[in-house]
Amino acid sequence: MTTSNQDVEDYHSLILNGAPFIDVRAPIEFSTGHLPTSINLPILSDEERVAVGTCYKQKGRDKAVQLGHQLVSGENRDHKIVAWQKFYQQNPDAVIYCARGGMRSKLTQSWLKEIDIELPRVHLGYKGLRNYLLSVLEDVEQHPMLIVSGDTGTGKTELLQNFDAMIDLEGLANHHGSAFGKNITAQPAQATFENALAVNFVRKNHLPVWLLEDESRNIGKVHLPEALYIAMGKAPIVVVEEALEPRLERISELYFVEMSQKYREVYGEELGWDKYCDYLKQGLFALRKRLGLGRYAVLQQILEDGLIQQALTGKINLHLDWLSILLTEYYDPMYDYQLNKKKERVVFRGDYSSVQDFIRHYS
Repeated sequence: MTTSNQDVEDYHSLILNGAPFIDVRAPIEFSTGHLPTSINLPILSDEERVAVGTCYKQKGRDKAVQLGHQLVSGENRDHKIVAWQKFYQQNPDAVIYCARGGMRSKLTQSWLKEIDIELPRVHLGYKGLRNYLLSVLEDVEQHPMLIVSGDTGTGKTELLQNFDAMIDLEGLANHHGSAFGKNITAQPAQATFENALAVNFVRKNHLPVWLLEDESRNIGKVHLPEALYIAMGKAPIVVVEEALEPRLERISELYFVEMSQKYREVYGEELGWDKYCDYLKQGLFALRKRLGLGRYAVLQQILEDGLIQQALTGKINLHLDWLSILLTEYYDPMYDYQLNKKKERVVFRGDYSSVQDFIRHYS
């Protein structure tokens, strides 16, 4: 049995220590934004929440509370308590939050207390945590950063994963940051991405410098917080330089080998293959205006031929043909143009291992 049934106002300690949260908001609320260490064990379903909210507006608080108890009673109530109890048994330091630290988290506390479990709740609930994390994002420019840049396929993400100071923007966004960057699983909601990002900053604030990959404002459908984007635009840059061949090898392993395997593992052989083909075709289609329709048509045909070859033989040789054109005629010139605008911030250039050594001494 825990000993505290009080509100917890120390958001910093909760985040720093990775407190496991029981989020008792409705699933739709959870889907629009939640904490990385939270689990959604709602006290009301989406439909029940709407019904209670409507009752509150039409008949007042007391009637809404009465309806809530009617909706969550009997076996429904028992199932929720069992789910909370199971999570508590696995996470005895769990903390409860609802939207604003009000009725739903209080009710959760009281029901758990009936079975001798006393858990604290977050003061002001998710709203309080969210406001704290937003303040963290506003203050990021005060911390030193080093930006790792380089052509597509130079292994920037792989390189950074060797360092604890890495803030994995693409990992948190669940996207590789290009037209072909989407993963099989969906990207997080914007608020969920921001929350996870802020949590990383809190937990790595003790490190002398943060390491981030050079990114545009948008990573798939999520975007970098404005203060972070501005801070990254002022930070020093190191550039990874590699020849075309190892870059092609690295990209082809991701796009053509790993992604085809993942789609088939998730959806089965036939549907998985179709979805993998759509993934590549949609990625190229998204670039058609920038490529120009003539060049797009050429690459589209090579891509189609490459898919036929891959389906029949498992080889990816033809894919390398359109990928190399895409890199040398589109991505590389675009990168060179962007890097030239910030060349005064470049503090080091070198191959993969040289940049890795530089970062090790720099940080």
